[in-house]
Amino acid sequence: NVWSRFKQALGDDIYGDFDQWLWIKLLLTSGIKCLLYRMNLDRIVKAGRGYTGHVSQMVPCVAIGLVCMIVFFYFISIHQLIIIERWCNCDTKDENTQEANRSVIDGEPQACLWSSFHAGFVVYLATMILWNYTRTVFVSPGVALPPQSGDGSEITEGITNISDSNAPISSPFKWSSVETRGGCCYLSPILNIEEERCRVALYDGAGEEDWASSEGNVYIPSPQTSYCKKCRMNRPPRCHHCSSCNRCVLQMDHHCLWMNNCIGYNNYRSFVLAIGFLVIGCCYGISILAMPFYEIIKDQVHQNGLHLFYKNKTGFLDLPMPWVMAIKLWENRTIESAIVIKLLFPLLIFVEIFLIILLHSHVKFICKAMSTLEYMATSQLLKTDTLHQLKEKTKKNECHTQREIRIVNPFNQGISSNVRQVFGSNMIFMFLPIPVSLRKPYIPNCKDK
Repeated sequence: NVWSRFKQALGDDIYGDFDQWLWIKLLLTSGIKCLLYRMNLDRIVKAGRGYTGHVSQMVPCVAIGLVCMIVFFYFISIHQLIIIERWCNCDTKDENTQEANRSVIDGEPQACLWSSFHAGFVVYLATMILWNYTRTVFVSPGVALPPQSGDGSEITEGITNISDSNAPISSPFKWSSVETRGGCCYLSPILNIEEERCRVALYDGAGEEDWASSEGNVYIPSPQTSYCKKCRMNRPPRCHHCSSCNRCVLQMDHHCLWMNNCIGYNNYRSFVLAIGFLVIGCCYGISILAMPFYEIIKDQVHQNGLHLFYKNKTGFLDLPMPWVMAIKLWENRTIESAIVIKLLFPLLIFVEIFLIILLHSHVKFICKAMSTLEYMATSQLLKTDTLHQLKEKTKKNECHTQREIRIVNPFNQGISSNVRQVFGSNMIFMFLPIPVSLRKPYIPNCKDK
């Protein structure tokens, strides 16, 4: 079937829209499925798909455990080695300074203000990261629920007719972490139907005006209401159906694997804040570990020379095997500071690069009042010939008079207003671990555009 469609696409008009990367993906996927079928491995793949939800709902636990592990390593090793000895001048040769900081060495870090400052800052960062992360995981993104009948028979019938016959039927009124609808470790989020209805009611009045492109404007995101064929209901503007969790999400941004949840109107703020505090935490860790890491690697190269593999055969960092580190940690209740530094510094560098790219993208989306999904749709429209076809159609309809076609975002209120729309009017609450009531969705007026 895919091969027939591919040959048909090749025989179409040469000026038509032909996405070569899409066809490469489809042909590779079809070829792999055919190969698995020929090798009688397709049953194993189908059986493995049933466990996908059980695996994906454990991803947030891994992320939370990773943050807790870094904080644990900080207090058992890094705090004493770097903060107390370096920032508190405990390794100085001045006898007066040594006497003043002796209490710090004896286990009274409150005598050194730098020690208290760093410990409090690490606890604060960890609290903000975990607070915003868990809220993103367990809080509803904002969902447009279908009309609920008395016994729910109509809803189940609609899902049965639309869903794949081999796929399990998932009710829109029952959320489970296994179905990637939020939560983790088999702890599912609580669905409050009344709150979801109230969020949808905030869009009352949207889409009632005439947004026809009479002036040659293409509106993305569309300010009109739409109809979901899968949920069989009308939905507000900027509401999209997520194929991963099978829900219509308000102002859907994307479905996040690391959160096991959709990112939408109700949890986008906490999602961006979690990324922001993770970036700050990684920058802080890199800044205090950079010099100790350089000194350790410098001494290692000076003693053994520059080699790709050292005695442990684990690469340039010369780290022991994971089970060896686990045994030492279990027996000694601590681990060597050099191992912790060589383990954490590259990890923070890698995570920092990825998060900065991600944060930069979302800051750009916030300033433009767009979601990731809407930005991709706009980029795809500019890459294809759709805009050119609209221009040609406009010329024909307007008696061959030239009229410029523009892509307009009716939800763009300006950078300042767009930022306040996401984070609220009082920016101080961004730095506090407290729940904040979101602003009402912005409903544009066609007369202002």
